[in-house]
Amino acid sequence: GGALAIASLALFWLVVRVAIIRPLFSLKRTSQALAEGDVDQRIDVATNDEVGDMAGAYSFSYTHLRAHETPE
Repeated sequence: GGALAIASLALFWLVVRVAIIRPLFSLKRTSQALAEGDVDQRIDVATNDEVGDMAGAYSFSYTHLRAHETPE
């Protein structure tokens, strides 16, 4: 009973971490880099869910900003 519950909880945490937390931290790091002026960052989130949709929107924004960047 108890060991199965602990194993199930550990598996659930692993899935949440890989599917949600890691991609969100990647988006956070990339967004911070953009805020600091680094428009050469790439978003490496490839999921087929809402997080992936959001990453795609961020990627589109970065590409658009890069294309319209004013040379110094």
